[in-house]
Amino acid sequence: MKWTLLIGLVAAWGCPVYGQVLLTGRVVDENSAAVPGAQVTLTRPGSDLRLQATADPTGKFVFELDTEGEYLLGAERQGFFRLTNRPVTLTAGTNEVTLVLNPAREVFEEIDVSYSPPDVDFDRTTPEQRLTGTELVQIPYPSTNTLRNAFRAIPGIVEDSRGGVHLHGGAEEQTLYTLDGFQVNDPLTGRFETRITVESVQSLAVSGVNQAEVGKGAAGVLAIKTITGSDRFHYSGTNFIPAIENRKGLVLAGWTPRFNVAGPLRRGRAWFSDSIDLQYDNQIVEELPKGQDRTNSIRFSNLLRNQFNLTPSHIIYTGLLTNLWTAPRNGLGVLDPRETTLDRRTRQWFFNIKDQMYFGGGALIEAGYAANRTFAREIPQGHGVLLITPDGRRGYSFQDAIRKAGRDQFLANVFLPSFTALGGHQLKVGADVHSVNYWQDVRRTGYIYLRADNTISRSVSFGGSGNACISNTEAAWYIQDSWKPQASLLVELGLRQDWDRLLGNFTLSPRFGFSWAPPRLESIKISGGYGIIYDQTSLRVFSRPHDQYSLTTYYSADGLPLWGPAVSVFLAASGPLRTPRYRTWSLGAERRFIGDLYARLQYIGRRGRDGLMYYNTVISGALPLEKVAARYGTSMFDAVYLLGNLRRDVYDAVEVTLRKSFRGQYEILGSYTRSRALSNGVVDISVDEPLLITSNIGRMPWDAPNRFVSWGYLPTLWPNWAVAYLFEARDGFPFSVTDEAGRIQGKLNDYRFPVFAELNLHLERRFRFRGNRWALRFGFNNILNRKNPNVVNADSSSPHFMTFYGGQSRALNFRIRWLGKQDASSAAGRAGAPHLCLIGSMRLLALCTLTVCLLAAAEFRQHTIASDLKGGYQVVAADLNKDGRPDLIALASGLKELLWFENPGWQRHILLAGVSRPINLAVSDPRPDGIPIIVLAQEFSMDPQQSAGIVSVLTHTGDPRQPWTAAEIDRLPTSHRLRWADIDGSGSKVVVNAPLAGARASAPDYRDRVPQVFYRPGTWKREVISNDLAGVLHGISIVDWDGDRRDEILTASFEGISLFQLGGKWRRTRLAQGSPDAWPKCGSSEVAVGRIGKRRFLCAIEPWHGNQVVVYVERRGQWERQVIDDSFVDGHALLTADLDGRRRDSIVAGYRGKGRSVFIYTAEDNEGKRWTRHPLDEGGMGAASCAAADLNGDGKLDIACIDSSSLKWYENITRR
Repeated sequence: MKWTLLIGLVAAWGCPVYGQVLLTGRVVDENSAAVPGAQVTLTRPGSDLRLQATADPTGKFVFELDTEGEYLLGAERQGFFRLTNRPVTLTAGTNEVTLVLNPAREVFEEIDVSYSPPDVDFDRTTPEQRLTGTELVQIPYPSTNTLRNAFRAIPGIVEDSRGGVHLHGGAEEQTLYTLDGFQVNDPLTGRFETRITVESVQSLAVSGVNQAEVGKGAAGVLAIKTITGSDRFHYSGTNFIPAIENRKGLVLAGWTPRFNVAGPLRRGRAWFSDSIDLQYDNQIVEELPKGQDRTNSIRFSNLLRNQFNLTPSHIIYTGLLTNLWTAPRNGLGVLDPRETTLDRRTRQWFFNIKDQMYFGGGALIEAGYAANRTFAREIPQGHGVLLITPDGRRGYSFQDAIRKAGRDQFLANVFLPSFTALGGHQLKVGADVHSVNYWQDVRRTGYIYLRADNTISRSVSFGGSGNACISNTEAAWYIQDSWKPQASLLVELGLRQDWDRLLGNFTLSPRFGFSWAPPRLESIKISGGYGIIYDQTSLRVFSRPHDQYSLTTYYSADGLPLWGPAVSVFLAASGPLRTPRYRTWSLGAERRFIGDLYARLQYIGRRGRDGLMYYNTVISGALPLEKVAARYGTSMFDAVYLLGNLRRDVYDAVEVTLRKSFRGQYEILGSYTRSRALSNGVVDISVDEPLLITSNIGRMPWDAPNRFVSWGYLPTLWPNWAVAYLFEARDGFPFSVTDEAGRIQGKLNDYRFPVFAELNLHLERRFRFRGNRWALRFGFNNILNRKNPNVVNADSSSPHFMTFYGGQSRALNFRIRWLGKQDASSAAGRAGAPHLCLIGSMRLLALCTLTVCLLAAAEFRQHTIASDLKGGYQVVAADLNKDGRPDLIALASGLKELLWFENPGWQRHILLAGVSRPINLAVSDPRPDGIPIIVLAQEFSMDPQQSAGIVSVLTHTGDPRQPWTAAEIDRLPTSHRLRWADIDGSGSKVVVNAPLAGARASAPDYRDRVPQVFYRPGTWKREVISNDLAGVLHGISIVDWDGDRRDEILTASFEGISLFQLGGKWRRTRLAQGSPDAWPKCGSSEVAVGRIGKRRFLCAIEPWHGNQVVVYVERRGQWERQVIDDSFVDGHALLTADLDGRRRDSIVAGYRGKGRSVFIYTAEDNEGKRWTRHPLDEGGMGAASCAAADLNGDGKLDIACIDSSSLKWYENITRR
């Protein structure tokens, strides 16, 4: 009521006085939502009268006339069908009319409608580049399944070699990306990581930052508006046939099925649009050997959009976007083979709701909320160090990371009624608040630079914790006045104030813009603007002081250490920081010629100062190192990076664009841009950046001084045929040359890739089949077959220095789209049938394929490593010699030595001599020197009185092939199971010790409480976990049970399966009873955790040394027990692993008694109800222990098992 009264008073105060005939109206879409910016034209037949008006934010327009009579109205807005020559009879007084524009959709030739071409919008002071949803579908850019790839078709946007999007020379995070009015930048990086299917987009618009409502985007705004449906059902399906390519043989190159359905929830009141996108990519790097040359990924996206008209003047919009992506070998390239890649998994959820209320007099109030949540997981292919050689990389990626980020946004905007005071005024005020947070757990091993002769040049390891948690709150308000002192001149004045909690700053940003039509040249618009933009604060930048630090050692040519380990650390600023400040200005001219030819010439400039960047105080001497040395316990520093306001950016560009529309639905565009993008913060220095930089001044990595882009959708001489093309030519991107240690040589980014040129040329045929409309497209991407490399060997010490790789060769492309029934009124009924049949057939085929895959077990080839291991009891896979390949440690209770076998020749080495009755060991993650710590339990006996239970720490700092040293840390009778675990999520692991029985226990029932303890490395002091369990505690498993990056402990004992969690104090949860038989043949003996897709299951051997393999699946909060095998005798070995690469864990279990065998169990369904047993080694291996690891480096998990005499490994030869 208060708002209504206020709006009414302002409207009454600002009511202008009109002439004799007044025409007021609104331009709305088919769902009664306003179409702001629509150009409305009023003409009178038989006269030269032609008046124009632009719809305001509520869709309102006004014409003042002197004469009654018959007139013609027209309206157009890019992205909508053009409305022409609508007759209207005007009488004296006030006349009202509503004009409805229908969103542009693809049409066949006989329909008498045409798209609205680009127009000169005199009510905008900043030129706008816009692509409609129809144009996005028509332009043949590569990988048309995702919107991101379409950005390169817009003048002013450059896509770098890694797929990054750069608007007007800015970094990715300097663009403000909005989805239906809400910011959709990644909360951590600020980049556009969101996947949106093209068919869900109504328009894509790029604009400058002259208006005060825009903040946090110094480079500009990229606004995405999605469709909401209408009163008629619309269906479409695209690319539902997989693509086959001949690349080193016939391969499934990719499959990108997309389906969109839109229509009414309640006709005239509520509508929906749902777009589903699935992408399977199979990429092949042709320069790599077959079998090591391909990587695949799977993406899923779904965007659900709703509109609810509570009343004609009260509308609510909602949206929910889901993105999922998994890429098991992300980063595969010519210089980056499979073992160096990362297993990447990302998720995003974006929800938004907006409430719009229209009031009389042209007022509008809108309020909204959006929540953006992102999750990313990066898993290396193995644990070890990364080797950077002159010819590429080897070893494993050094980063294992989990990242979570979120943004909550609240916004409110008020468009006040227009009023007259020295001309017309339109005021807009608004505010928005953002709450942003970020959490990470990153664990890094290290990397080594090797010279051409394979000697070490530089080695880097990491210290400290990779756990970081940071948040920020941002708030802003603005006011803007659009003032028209005369009909041919628009002046926009605005003021914005931002507040940032992290920086603690309030900033004021003035904005100015103008649009002018010179006298007697009304078809020409000259516009310009100036604004001060304060850039958004990146949580990624502020998280670095909370992250790990690096330790670097430099080596001479003969391999001797010269310097180090020297610390490189990031520090927060010691004093207050200023908000990064950018000045932007633009000046341009636009003209629309007769025949729908549009031309634009514009200049854009930007100067940035006070940008946040880290600078090395070791070089500058800006920070006394004594203060830092005390914190890190060393005086050797490679770099101490301090955050400061030192960054400066420069961007200038001149752009010429021509755009022509004809025949109502065809279009062609050509644009040339001359630009420069410079900075003194070219390289974003971080703990993960291996380059050594002394000067950070140069061209930005995406700098392209000359760029020409052209695209078109053109008619042919044949009906229903069209030609589509996209051509781009530009200067190659700059890059830097490095030496063998990763130091930049010469000037930063002083070299360039070859000139890029690519032409995609497609032919499209539209036709009808069985009452449905179809569009079949075929053609070539990169028809010129120009390589356009995107990778270069820039190591000056490499014999392949300045060799270019990568790029896409000529590729034949097919696309078929189903556009629904021709008769739209029957689309909801008959149109779905053929498509649903097709989808049903595909689902049946997928189900059959899945069933065959599930029933097919992994295949293995057996190899014997040793057959003289008396009392063999445990095998552990670990890389002991730092070569990136897992070696095998064999523990045998009947031997006096602890042995290890070196991969790949399986040479035998003595790890520790003089052991006595060893029972178990655990291997840590590699230390900074690449060699792990081993914890060993020995002097074991089933009788606690005869068991010393000695626990020792084994270390080595020299040649791991020589015997290690042992240091006793504890004596705990019957110490039986040792495991490393990160119990508090700090990244630092402790050693868990689970004895077999209590100190007073005795055979046969062992009725006593069993202690569980742990030791923290360094002090190695015993700390108690629990004394709760009674009887025999035989097996434990370490698992992150609840996904909080803290390890929990699963135990298998006489009391079944229990879970121990640390939350201030240790808490026990009993998950399952285990075998219900009488004591002591009760409970569980071994336990492991696996997954079938997203469903988690437990597996166990029951009872103690029992005969049953048991699976537990959680249903309705209870773990249901199912025996899948009861033929074991003295069951002992148990593990779960994904053996066939299908994200479904198999069970490996073995027993030591009569019939001694090892079997693999695979699930036949997704519920874990049906399992099939497959022999791994039937009758030849009485396994006491098994381990899974990729022993031969082929990307598949192999299995190693040990029994009372033999050690074998089973090579995984499964075809994928």
